[in-house]
Amino acid sequence: MKDFLKYMLIEPFTERGWINYMGGTIMWILTTVIVGGFIWLCGWLIDSSFLPLKEKEGIVTEHYYIPAHTTTTYMMSGKTMIPITNYIDDRYEIIVEIDGLTDKVCLYQSNWNKIKVGDKICFSYTNGRIFKTLYIKSFCSE
Repeated sequence: MKDFLKYMLIEPFTERGWINYMGGTIMWILTTVIVGGFIWLCGWLIDSSFLPLKEKEGIVTEHYYIPAHTTTTYMMSGKTMIPITNYIDDRYEIIVEIDGLTDKVCLYQSNWNKIKVGDKICFSYTNGRIFKTLYIKSFCSE
């Protein structure tokens, strides 16, 4: 592994040629993105796992609907581009604020129709350990 990293990250800059410099630069950027993503994932796991639940009323600050739609991506198979179409259902969402922190909650249409901006609703939630974040888990069991 050490030899591989030396070959990919250091050797391109010791040899002359713009292709080597470009390849080395791309490998450094790729390595930085992968390591940064891994560190972010570890931080998120530590921040959001195994926390005690709290219950408190939150205020609905936004109330919106995202209509059903499709997205199409293409995948190369040999010399042919194959379309892959994904259907995404309707989404009914609200944004809730508790103690100055916000989180998004997805609802069924029947519940979404009953809730308006400014309503106070009791939620079970946790706060992140590291980042100032709010993780809403469910409605209170009242």
